[in-house]
This record gives sequence, structure tokens and C-alpha cells, in this order.
Amino acid sequence: MRTVWLQQHRRPECIVFFTGWGMDPTPFQGLPALDHDLYMVMDYRTLETFDLDVFAGYQHLHLIAWSMGVRVAAHLLSGQAHRFATATAIGGTLTPVDGQRGIPPASYDAMLDRAGKAA
Repeated sequence: MRTVWLQQHRRPECIVFFTGWGMDPTPFQGLPALDHDLYMVMDYRTLETFDLDVFAGYQHLHLIAWSMGVRVAAHLLSGQAHRFATATAIGGTLTPVDGQRGIPPASYDAMLDRAGKAA
């Protein structure tokens, strides 16, 4: 897992953004966060504990999770919902590899296989 501050100006509020699978900061570099700082979580090949102490001093935290980030955020932030003023899930599920509620397992395996050959 990797993290990066996309914007850090010590504003009173911070958006914590869990990206989708295989994303990096490039498409989000110019994202206008206006009155918020913006912290991005990505690269879920290994998962460490997620220490919310990095956000000490913020009046409000806002969680946005997209695609595979929905499941990762739910896992890493289990029991921490009270720390966030808002939480938004976009195009993701708590069962990301699932024949009924996510990506069919055969499609997911094929995607991993293609990604391994490209590396």
C-alpha cells in the first residue's frame, strides 16, 4: 500500500481518497479540493495498518472510496467510521471479486494474469 498527499495546506478538513485498482496519483494531480487537503491511498498489493493519527489536527475527515478502494477502506478502517464526517463509496462493493456482487472471479483472474504478463 502506498499513500501520498495530493494537497496539504493544513486546511481544517481533509479528504481521504482510496483509489481503484492499479491507480497512481497522475490522473488526480490537478484535482481541485478547494477548502480541503487531499490524501490518497493506493497500491493494494500489500496492506498495512492504517494509522489515522496522520490526520491529527483536522476538524473533519471525509472518506471517498472508489472501486477496489471501497473494499480496502472498509477493511482498513473497520470500527473507525465515527472518525469521518462523511463517507462516499463510488462504483465499488464490499465483495469486489464475486459472481453476483462484484467482478466475476474468472474475469478478475484474467485481469491479474494480463497484469502479470505486462509487468
